[in-house]
Amino acid sequence: GINAEYMGIQLYNKKVMDSIKFIPLVNMPEHRCIYNILSINNFNIMLECGFAENTSKDSLTKVFGEIIAPNIPHIDLILLSHDMLNFVGYMPLLAKFPSRKRVVLTTSPICKLGHLALYDFFYSRNLIEKFDVYSLDQVDSIFGSMKTIKEKEKYIAEHEDNKIKIVPLFSGGTIGGVVWKITYKMQRILYMNRPYMDAEFISDGLILSKLPKQPDLVIMDSFVVSKKEPFHFDDKKQINLKQLKEFIHNYAKTQGNIIIPCDSGSRGLELMIKIKKYIEKRQETLGNQIQVIYMHTMSDRALEVTRCNLEWMSSKVSQNESGKANDGDFVADKILHCFTAMPQLNVHKADKAKVILCSFPTVEYGISKILLHRYIEDP
Repeated sequence: GINAEYMGIQLYNKKVMDSIKFIPLVNMPEHRCIYNILSINNFNIMLECGFAENTSKDSLTKVFGEIIAPNIPHIDLILLSHDMLNFVGYMPLLAKFPSRKRVVLTTSPICKLGHLALYDFFYSRNLIEKFDVYSLDQVDSIFGSMKTIKEKEKYIAEHEDNKIKIVPLFSGGTIGGVVWKITYKMQRILYMNRPYMDAEFISDGLILSKLPKQPDLVIMDSFVVSKKEPFHFDDKKQINLKQLKEFIHNYAKTQGNIIIPCDSGSRGLELMIKIKKYIEKRQETLGNQIQVIYMHTMSDRALEVTRCNLEWMSSKVSQNESGKANDGDFVADKILHCFTAMPQLNVHKADKAKVILCSFPTVEYGISKILLHRYIEDP
């Protein structure tokens, strides 16, 4: 069975709920990853399998080898809720444990954007060290075998004489991001990892009234209630975004360059759009002084994926499209691929200030870190 101490869940119907266990495995700060298991009558569901982009290679290998790998043979189903490395990072290593029975269930945008995020991380990390924790062939293998599902589409997992019904519900915040509704013997479980309540440009917010009423069990991450997290969706978010816009506005006067690290998928796209629209509204005061650049290893592919998944995006975006491409809402002044970006980002060319949105891995290890040192006179 699962190699861990578990926390049993017992609700009013003991005959049913005694067989449901939630097993938190690697949620400690030193683990720097998300990896939990929901066991329903010995049908084991892995909830995410990711790591932080600045985790050391030794730590990645240790956590996977000591905690994750021993449990993989017992996993029947894997659910992925978002496209960031924190949710999908360890997935390529699961290719070492092939199984015809095990299913990886997610949405099409998460599958495609998560695939690109791991490519970006791999290329960036290899600029500072030989990164052999996983290979690109393993990335292609595991993401190519995933089963994708649409919002509110039912997936039935049969286990012994029972059926477990799984339905993805829109969670907001990221393209394709979902809350999972799991039903077993009339018991309803909601798995909500990083739900976003606020409506944004690329995605509508999660509407709580649309979720099942009175679920028997809700599994939720601590970021939802922690006010110390910078990405918690309270007033601090609006203040930080306002400060960022003011900083960009003031910096344009000196024609300085700004590098902003962000997620390579949905969250980076959201920030790019907000900054671009802010600058466009202030053309009279800023003139043509600021150039917005979206850059990471798979930037062109990431934007292509978003255009192909409008049904997962906000009603505002869908209505704008209405059958016609409206690329202005998705495109920065330049979309640069990391391998060809440097000649176009001349440090000494001071005709425009550059606001460069790049992925976290490229700032931690990759070309954006090199660019940052070139932009700083005294690094």
